[in-house]
Amino acid sequence: MRNRVTLVAMVLTLTAAMFATQAVASSSGLPKLITSGWSGIRPTTIDFSGDGGNIVTRIHWSSWTQTGAVGTGTSDIQGCVPNCAQGTETPVSTKITFSKPVTGHFTKVIEVRDGITLVARYGRPAWPGSAR
Repeated sequence: MRNRVTLVAMVLTLTAAMFATQAVASSSGLPKLITSGWSGIRPTTIDFSGDGGNIVTRIHWSSWTQTGAVGTGTSDIQGCVPNCAQGTETPVSTKITFSKPVTGHFTKVIEVRDGITLVARYGRPAWPGSAR
């Protein structure tokens, strides 16, 4: 009886290890976000501008699949009065959607913040500068 219990425990452990390995292998096969300074999945921050005028932070990803990714975070709208360096910032909810994966990375991003929709495509100047 003891040998059977040991054998069953070993089989269950090996089965669990196989499923864990498969889960890790499949998650690493998900499309990535590639920017000039970062490559990976599910960043918590994305810089859409080089001057700090559009940085989405505290991003929570509701999905990240083979075909797309959807997340929400917060970005600041600059008041720029008397100028952008001295003006106020107003935090707004921001939705990020990645789509059109090609060779393992997303090639289209849609950002919606403060009622404005911005669309960028991989390799063009409006594509995010970095992430983390």
